Amino acid sequence: MTRKFIIYSMLMIAMLVTILIFGSGCQKALQLKGVKAVNTRVETTISTTTTGTVEARNQAVLTFNTIGRVEAVLINAGQTVRKNQLLAKLENRELALALENAAKELKRAEELFTEGLTSRSNLDQARNAHEVARANIDKTLIRAPFDGAVTDVNLHVGELSQIPPSPEKPPIRLVDQETRLIKGEIDETDLSRVKPGLQAKAKISAVSSTPLPAIVDRVVPYVNSTKEQERTAEVELGILDNTHLIPVGASAEIEIITDSKDSTLAIPSRAVLGMGEQRYVFRYIKGRIRKTPVTRGIGNYERSEIVSGISQGDIVVLPGDAAIKDGLRANIEIQPWP
Repeated sequence: MTRKFIIYSMLMIAMLVTILIFGSGCQKALQLKGVKAVNTRVETTISTTTTGTVEARNQAVLTFNTIGRVEAVLINAGQTVRKNQLLAKLENRELALALENAAKELKRAEELFTEGLTSRSNLDQARNAHEVARANIDKTLIRAPFDGAVTDVNLHVGELSQIPPSPEKPPIRLVDQETRLIKGEIDETDLSRVKPGLQAKAKISAVSSTPLPAIVDRVVPYVNSTKEQERTAEVELGILDNTHLIPVGASAEIEIITDSKDSTLAIPSRAVLGMGEQRYVFRYIKGRIRKTPVTRGIGNYERSEIVSGISQGDIVVLPGDAAIKDGLRANIEIQPWP
């Protein structure tokens, strides 16, 4: 190998190293988004395995207790009614006449008994006859068992009543106007963590985009194993907000709060990477991204408490489309949070 070739090779190597150094120094900075770690409220939550359903505390399917032809329907769907209000009736003229006669006989028997002109057994017979006549009339009437709102009316004047009524088309359905409850299902693994009295949040799109406050009223200590891979237990939550009249049957996204801290260092959960105890974030320091191990505390899918690894005001990178790794140059667009 000639001296000239050796010198030429050394010059080429030196030039290549210079190019690499220069190229690395001119590396194009990534455009990324990030947030600052701040002190805020963080919650640990449990979500139901399926969408919850809003139900009334009191609801009833109302029907006649005898066969007959509908004479009058006195309400419409959506109407509010009072307890004992008459809602519908069958044709009952003969029964009404029988009740009128029974009432007269009872009055006469009471007068005779007072005057000592009839026996106690005759008076009792008159009372029983009157009660039977009254009961027969009551079978032809539908009255509201409580204050509420009529949600279904499937009666028409002139038609024959059905016994039993069609489950798809109840004659009259009534629901109360008290604060609603929600029924949902949690995974069996969460059963030990959910207790009555825990605070919760329910997002009911039918009435509000903002979650409504709720509380766990009841946990059913029974695991449903109908679906082998989805064993669940039922929970009931009471909605604490009484400013909305929530429609029965509406869907609800439920989060049950099992732990919370009002002011603790936190970042968005999606910025925390890794698994188990091997958690880390990409921190932005002086124009570069630095992989930083962290210890995660409580949290949910939205926010995570950071126990160690970063401090308040540190900037962490939010995952995006660009592949990032330790040491890359970057420009960060700070996002408002929380």
